[in-house]
Amino acid sequence: KSFAKALEGKSEPRNWRKATYYRYWMHMAHRHNNPAHFGVRTKKHKLIFYYGADYKQPNRYYENTPVAWEFYDLEKDPKEMHNRYEDPAYAKVIAKLKKELIRQREEFDETDNDYPHIQAIINANWGD
Repeated sequence: KSFAKALEGKSEPRNWRKATYYRYWMHMAHRHNNPAHFGVRTKKHKLIFYYGADYKQPNRYYENTPVAWEFYDLEKDPKEMHNRYEDPAYAKVIAKLKKELIRQREEFDETDNDYPHIQAIINANWGD
């Protein structure tokens, strides 16, 4: 679906997607030094889960990195400088975004059923 009109500042279509899922699979690959993660972004917020493991076992490029969550209020912090994941004021928003993450991962067949070592990390660190 084209988002060209939105970039031009025109009205969004009625059926416009409210959240976008993304995933970075290449754990610490090619000197980018980015841990494997996935997340969801809306106009106002971004939620990211760093599971920090390569999908292949053993890791091809680098050892596992620590698991971490990040959450940003993009209206108050557009440069994503302040991780608000632990801030109780955002607990309801974070819970809603986690549900959206699950929904989109299932919609796009992005579950980790074929990678039980990654699914185990997700299960152990998902929280409520």
